[in-house]
Amino acid sequence: MRRAFTLLEVLVVILILTLLAGLLIPVFARAKEAAHRTVSLSNVKQITLAQFMYMSDFDDAVAMNRDCTLVSQGSPFAPCRLGRGVRGWIDLVSPYVKSYDVFKSPSDPVQSVPLPRGTRDSDGNQILNGFIWGPRDGILALGGDFRSSYARNNNFANNGTYTARGTQAEFPGTLILIYSFTANSGGGANGNEGIPGSSFTIIRHRDVHPTSGTCVSMDSRSEQNNRSNFFGSLPRDGQQREASRPSSERYHGLGLYGFADGHAKALRPSRIRGQCQWGNQVEFGNDGIHPDFRF
Repeated sequence: MRRAFTLLEVLVVILILTLLAGLLIPVFARAKEAAHRTVSLSNVKQITLAQFMYMSDFDDAVAMNRDCTLVSQGSPFAPCRLGRGVRGWIDLVSPYVKSYDVFKSPSDPVQSVPLPRGTRDSDGNQILNGFIWGPRDGILALGGDFRSSYARNNNFANNGTYTARGTQAEFPGTLILIYSFTANSGGGANGNEGIPGSSFTIIRHRDVHPTSGTCVSMDSRSEQNNRSNFFGSLPRDGQQREASRPSSERYHGLGLYGFADGHAKALRPSRIRGQCQWGNQVEFGNDGIHPDFRF
C-alpha cells in the first residue's frame, strides 16, 4: 500500500526549496554579472587596441567623432546635413575589430536601433553603418542610435578644431581613452548625435557635483573639477536610464576603462578624474597617478 505525502511534508519541501532558491539566485546573479564584466572588459581592450591600429594608419591620430563637420574651412569632411547618415568614431575604427558586437556591453539593456535602409551620407553616397544626423527632440531614435555602450575621451579628437596625437600624452598609463558609458550612437558629443559618445568625463550619480561644463578648467591648486559629472549634460532619456545605476558603476560599482598605453581595468568612479569645460583644445593636468581624462 502506497503512502501519500502529508500536507506538512509538502510544506516542508516547499520551504526547503524556497530557502535554497533564496540562497542560489543571488549567487547566479553575481556569476552572470561577473561573466558580463569579463566580456565587456575584453570589448574595452579590443576597442582601445583598435584605436592604436587606426592611429598607426593615420599619423598617430585617433578616429574623429564623425565623418562630417560643423566648420566651414579646414576640414577634410563634408558638412553635416540634417537627415543624412554619418559615420561615427566606432564606424571609423570598426575595420580593426571583429564585429560591431564588440561595441555593445552584455550588461547594457538598451537595444540598438538599425540604420534605415537606403540611408545616404552628406555626399549622397549610400552607407550601411552609422547614424542619422539630426535633433531627437522627444524622438528617442532616428536610426543608428544606441549602438555603443562605451565612449571615447573627447580630449583626443574634436571635429574641426583639433586632433591630439598620442605623443602628447606624458602619462599614457593614467590617460583614459575608452570607458563605460550610457548607450549612444558611437558618434561624438553634439546634440544631433543623440546621446553623446565622446565626452570629457564620466557619468556619476546625479547628486555628485560639479556638473561638466559649469566649473573652471584645470587648476592645479584646486580639487573642485576632479570629480566632474556628465549626468547633467545628458538628454532626458539618458538621465532616466542612468539615474538608478550610472554606467560608471555598471559592474558591482565599477566601470571599465581602456588607457592610452593599451591596458584595460575596472575602477570605481571615485578613482576617476574628469574635466569641466568642453574645450576646443587639449586640456592638460594628468599627474601620472590618478586615472584622468586630461593629458
